[in-house]
Amino acid sequence: MKVLIKRLLNFKDESGAAIVIVAISLVAMIGFAAITIDGGRLYLEKSKLQNAMDAAVLAGASQLLLSDPVTSESQATTIAKAISEKNGYTPDNINPEHQNFITATTEIEVPLTFARVLGINSAQVPASAKAIVGPLVSAGGIAPIAVAKSEIPHGTTLNCGNSKHSTGNCGFLRIDGTGAKDLENAIVNGSEYSVGDTTVHTEKGEMKGPVRFAVDELIERDKDRPQCWSASTADNTCSRVIYIAVIDTWEDVNNTVDIIGFAAYWVQEYDHSNNELIGHFLKMVKAGEVGESGSTGEYGVYGVKLAE
Repeated sequence: MKVLIKRLLNFKDESGAAIVIVAISLVAMIGFAAITIDGGRLYLEKSKLQNAMDAAVLAGASQLLLSDPVTSESQATTIAKAISEKNGYTPDNINPEHQNFITATTEIEVPLTFARVLGINSAQVPASAKAIVGPLVSAGGIAPIAVAKSEIPHGTTLNCGNSKHSTGNCGFLRIDGTGAKDLENAIVNGSEYSVGDTTVHTEKGEMKGPVRFAVDELIERDKDRPQCWSASTADNTCSRVIYIAVIDTWEDVNNTVDIIGFAAYWVQEYDHSNNELIGHFLKMVKAGEVGESGSTGEYGVYGVKLAE
């Protein structure tokens, strides 16, 4: 055998050796092509499939916040499947669990090209994703307003009179800027806060002008969004759904508060004569950092994230 190989590789003695070398090289080149081209295709299909599963579970997880667990799980499954199919894939399994998380798995067969020469016609590409629901622990877009946890979820007014009697606070948090215009802008656009923030300074005073102008702006932004006109149909695209900080109590508060959570509040109107912000607390999903369920108080604002 060794003698034969040497003869085949001896260009001077065996003119047919070049054909053998070329044939061997072609097999090697086809193998590399299979790895490069087919491997690249598998990577692309895997990436597209994984993105579709991720999008499906994130969309489905947002539905797990409905009050009825049976309805919410059914709705989560429907939404997750719809999003996956919109991206071109039908999941094999979608499993929502206990309003805490949802998983999706699927597997597709990808036809190969160059690998067929090696006897490999296709390859199976699997993907799975899991999204968890948890209380929001850090986010931007939080209005500089704080509410005592006892007001949630049935309170309907953010009333200066209820909190001012002993401390002079009306529920506002101090922002970097000063003056009425800065407070108005902060109510409309929000600021960054985190659960566990301590010694957050309060802004004393009634602030009637800034609150009224801010509410007018929020309502004006939603004039062409019919779903925003009612608390029962409002969603997180509505400007008049604002996010506020939650504190333990206003009793004995002087200059600072500790943030223990976040709440979502649909603004109906501002009663200037009584200095009352009137509306309803909602359950809502918002972008931000998500904590584990039970790790902090849950006051109606949740986030969803992909599990590692």
